Amino acid sequence: MDFAQQAYLGFCQIFDLTLNKVLIMILILAVGFFARNLFSKGVMIVIKKFTEHNQSSMREAYLINLMKPISFTFVIAAFHLAGLVAEFPMMVALFYQSLLKTAITFAFFWGIFSFIKPLSQLTRKAKKGNLSEEIRELIANLLEIIVVILGVLSIMQIWGIDVAAFLAGLGILGMAIGFAAQDTIKNFFGCIALLMDQTFQKGHWIKTDSVEGMVEHIGFRTTAVRQFDKALVHIPNAQLADAAVINFAKMTNRRVRWVVGLTYDTPSATLEKIVVRIREFLEAHPKIETDPKKVMTLINLEKFNDSSIDIFCYFFTKTIQWKEYMDVKEECVLAFKRIVEEEGSSFA
Repeated sequence: MDFAQQAYLGFCQIFDLTLNKVLIMILILAVGFFARNLFSKGVMIVIKKFTEHNQSSMREAYLINLMKPISFTFVIAAFHLAGLVAEFPMMVALFYQSLLKTAITFAFFWGIFSFIKPLSQLTRKAKKGNLSEEIRELIANLLEIIVVILGVLSIMQIWGIDVAAFLAGLGILGMAIGFAAQDTIKNFFGCIALLMDQTFQKGHWIKTDSVEGMVEHIGFRTTAVRQFDKALVHIPNAQLADAAVINFAKMTNRRVRWVVGLTYDTPSATLEKIVVRIREFLEAHPKIETDPKKVMTLINLEKFNDSSIDIFCYFFTKTIQWKEYMDVKEECVLAFKRIVEEEGSSFA
């Protein structure tokens, strides 16, 4: 008798199994795995047909994630039926039942965990409520952590571990960890403060005393800002929450502030014409905001400088995009120069 036969006989004796029971158990497990694979393939076919008409690879990925815990239940059911056929001895049966309960609990919390991100994405696309994408992501991450903790505690309870005593021990440990990780806790609450106040969002252009650039990511501990030299800077959230932050993305308009100096030999009547023509040009420009309810526009002779008579130009563009703003400024520079030249004056 070889080793494999000896091992098989020993296994059957320990678990009180006969050849017929083993064969039936193998058949049940094979059917269970086949049903799981069949279910998975069927769902994949439905998903592909659905996404052919709705171009959403993200939704497809989430549906696949949800499919995994559901298909896992076919395997659990197969092992449950196989256990009923086996009729294990009392101690083995109790252990086997605990394993099945653990698997069922794991599948249940796995399903909830897999459903959190899709739900967050669906609510984001529905655009219901005033929550920003970052706050939705933060809530989703916190819910995932809570689900994992509840799942672990539930499995511990299945195996007879005193959860209350365990949590009490964690409380003492948590105090020690919290004392050692004060900065991390500050940064976490700094993250919540930034998101709740909507100080900035991903993609916003911000400026502080230490950094200026585009926000790439808002994490639990730090915020990643891509500077205009393409360097990536990670700033602690607690530092950002306490700092003065200029958010250029929340500007309604961009300001232009110029002083145009003309020579002293320019006649007074010509000065008046130049000022009037500049005002008329700005009022007619489609990309310049001149509504007095929204912005203040000032084109005035300001003062006698050492070598020029200065015209103060103060106005706003409608766009806040940097490239468009620069294009509008260029148009204004050329237009102002033409006006001055056409009126027979010159710059000082």
